Amino acid sequence: MADKAGPDEGRRDAVAQSSGRSRRDAALVEHREEILRLAAESNATAIALVGSMARGEDTERSDFDFLADFAAGTTLLDLAHLQIGLEELLGTEVDVISRGGLTERHSDMLNDAIDLGETPDCPNWRDNPAGASHNRSADDGA
Repeated sequence: MADKAGPDEGRRDAVAQSSGRSRRDAALVEHREEILRLAAESNATAIALVGSMARGEDTERSDFDFLADFAAGTTLLDLAHLQIGLEELLGTEVDVISRGGLTERHSDMLNDAIDLGETPDCPNWRDNPAGASHNRSADDGA
């Protein structure tokens, strides 16, 4: 959730280089369906972009932070599968946070979330009372 430097720094802009869009917009527009597919494969029911990238405060060295709802029975291996898949897709470091692990002090994270949507055959993120504080979506042009 912080700016990170590492050996793969040269590939950080792989997402945006192909389109000339910002890294956030490229992820939200060009890779939305693939992100949702990876989330579904990893037992996630919904996923949102959070952190500096969602707020538009990211730098070249920022990673992507995703907040996910996971179905019952999800394991740490499912979460790791999602993180690795997203890192390969986006060409940069990714943090995946389970919404089930959040507390009241994380409310700012929920307020900044950009909802990418629910995964196929799963309930809508916003229809879940625990997700009621999500206020933006990728379709809002955020």
